[in-house]
Amino acid sequence: MGYEPHILCVLPTAWPLQNAPAAMNATWMLECDRVVFAVSHDQLRVAPASNLANRVSVEPTHARYNKSLGDWKFIRAAIEVAANHHMGEMDWLLMVEADVYVRLPIARRYLSRFAPDEP
Repeated sequence: MGYEPHILCVLPTAWPLQNAPAAMNATWMLECDRVVFAVSHDQLRVAPASNLANRVSVEPTHARYNKSLGDWKFIRAAIEVAANHHMGEMDWLLMVEADVYVRLPIARRYLSRFAPDEP
């Protein structure tokens, strides 16, 4: 197709950022067109987000983390908030975990072969 895909990167994490998520934000996530850190309402209430780049937002997606409910509920909430409020001009949503390193130029080159509006 030959277009430059716009990628929304979503990371469910703790707030404020520590260790791996902070390193991701300072390295490969700089290549993302938009970044959403999905955190609990409780965490954001304790440490409000400030001084973030325009392309970065911190979104409360769930009340509080409860391991007994399983991770899927929080991952689903993160995807739902990102898709409903941040997709806008984005073509693709990339969901990552804190221990991931993504070579975004390679991912972009790969995704440019596909139409984001076709299954």
